[in-house]
Amino acid sequence: MNNTPQISFCTLVLNGMPFLPYHYRMLYPHAHQLIYVEGSCPNATNNAQEDGHSRDGTLELLRELKRNSDPENKLVIITAESVGYPDGKWPGDKDEMSEAFVPYITGNWLWCMGIDEFYHAHDIKKIKDEVLANGEIDIVNIKMFQFWGGLDYISNGFRFHQLGDDTWARIFKWKDGYRHTTHRPITVVDQNGVNLIDKNVLKGVELEKKGIFFYHYSYVLPLQVREKCLYYSKMDWGYSRMQQWAEETFFKLSNPFQVDSSYVYPSWLERFSGTHPAIVIDMWQNVLADKTIEKRGTDDIERLLNKRSYRLVAQLLKRVPRIIIRSAESMAGISIRLLRSIRSYVSTA
Repeated sequence: MNNTPQISFCTLVLNGMPFLPYHYRMLYPHAHQLIYVEGSCPNATNNAQEDGHSRDGTLELLRELKRNSDPENKLVIITAESVGYPDGKWPGDKDEMSEAFVPYITGNWLWCMGIDEFYHAHDIKKIKDEVLANGEIDIVNIKMFQFWGGLDYISNGFRFHQLGDDTWARIFKWKDGYRHTTHRPITVVDQNGVNLIDKNVLKGVELEKKGIFFYHYSYVLPLQVREKCLYYSKMDWGYSRMQQWAEETFFKLSNPFQVDSSYVYPSWLERFSGTHPAIVIDMWQNVLADKTIEKRGTDDIERLLNKRSYRLVAQLLKRVPRIIIRSAESMAGISIRLLRSIRSYVSTA
């Protein structure tokens, strides 16, 4: 039996620019296989071309990478047409997109990630050499930094680290007979139908001790935010006002304690004091130089973070016990009224 970690990286993507070429370069040296599933699902069709494909050249770039930048034949490109659907539009939400990559997996580990998700190269190597080589582990969970408005700021709040240390399952053991059953949450079951989450899980807090996180650039660029919020506002999650959230909070910062798009929970901004993956620095320099890419200004973020009252309230919220946070999940209306009161205090302090 081959215990050498062979990773099949799998990414679902629609409009993956400017991240895609850097994402590909980041993963290629560590990959046994790179699988990209491209196209739109029904709630994302407004972000796609009429044929359901990306409107920013993502599919064309994937095909170019296959032709010119895949010397080891690692790249697999899957579209809705390639698995039997009549156009680039996938049915359902993303479960069908995830099911589509299963027959192509040839590695013994499945690593699921977003196109705007990045890692330090040395952390990928450390996970591969030190974590996945341990045959006792079935799932690896990884904590994240979520960037907001630029590379110098992260959002934090009740939905993130305080609601649970291990929300983001990313890496799954893969064997014959294993199945990927849902995208939200990402769920893999073994040949007997047992959810891997009920087996041996490496918690994100353990990787945190080693300084390993993933870096999620999910709310950095304005176009990216508009597309995400248009898509998510159509989901059956109770967040139908996400487009309003984008205009009022992401672009105007009118609700400084609802900076997370899951706006019913308290959240806030913090300065990022760590280091970005080198590939991200490369990407960001090119983004800043590209005048065709809209960027968000940061003057209002700086003014907010320079307010002592804002930092004080954020620190207090950060210390709220987890049992109270979990109780607050069922009291969304109370949470929102509390946030309004806090906002008033910060505005006048």
